[in-house]
Amino acid sequence: MCYTVAVSWEQIMGLSVALLVMLVALAGNLIPGVPGTPLALAAAVGHRLYFGEASVNNLVLAVLVGLTLVSVLLDFLASML
Repeated sequence: MCYTVAVSWEQIMGLSVALLVMLVALAGNLIPGVPGTPLALAAAVGHRLYFGEASVNNLVLAVLVGLTLVSVLLDFLASML
């Protein structure tokens, strides 16, 4: 079976921006001073706002928010040591 879906330039640009922010977030996990985890969350939320129901659901976003908060808290605690 072959599935073909027409993708508009608007969708391509939206996905490209989200991918670019995710790549910066990935680099931010390795480069000090660049907040990688919050950038990844911002990309996911931006993707959800841009694409609406065609994006991730609210449960996934809630889990990402929880993981981001834990990550930022642990990063803060580790900097105090």
